[in-house]
Amino acid sequence: MRADRSTEKEVMAVLDAVNEALEHRDLDATLALFARHPEVTLVGSEEGETATGPSELRSFVERLLARPGTFRFEWRSCTVSARGDVAWFFADAIAHYTENDHVAPVAYRTTGVLEREENHWLFAQYHGSEPVRQET
Repeated sequence: MRADRSTEKEVMAVLDAVNEALEHRDLDATLALFARHPEVTLVGSEEGETATGPSELRSFVERLLARPGTFRFEWRSCTVSARGDVAWFFADAIAHYTENDHVAPVAYRTTGVLEREENHWLFAQYHGSEPVRQET
């Protein structure tokens, strides 16, 4: 079920907040975007990038923010669906990893499930992946 325009804007605001938090290396702001229940899950695109529960999520984000560069996503398209207090999305993006003056753009796809808690959308599940390039 396609989300209404208001829900779509709110979910996109959460995705934009991810960029803001990551670019500023703000651990607390990043973690504040995720639900605090034991089933909260993040799966990144690299081997070993999985976290379930608030403790593992904190450790994952700490490692991510300790890298020498910063991350930012350029959202090329995003489809948001919702039912009640649950929304899910698929976003096609370019992930930009910036270290010093070097920017490495990579095609990126992300999906997620968000839950509305006290009028805020929070990630219950987040998954990101880099599509494999076809050899021509």
